[in-house]
Amino acid sequence: MLRTEPIVFSPINPHILYFATNTLWKTMNAGQSWQQISPDLTRPTFEVPASVGKYRNEETAKATPRA
Repeated sequence: MLRTEPIVFSPINPHILYFATNTLWKTMNAGQSWQQISPDLTRPTFEVPASVGKYRNEETAKATPRA
């Protein structure tokens, strides 16, 4: 399965780091503590999104529900 977990510094405040899993997290103290700032963002379907681009038809891009 092709998965990415985005991580990005805030363009407004370089001391804020965001990390995304099935929810969005934020740290302001170099990862010493994290605050969940979104609800569960899991897609309701397991269709391969168009944003996967050239990997869309690859076997590794096919999503499967996690147990």
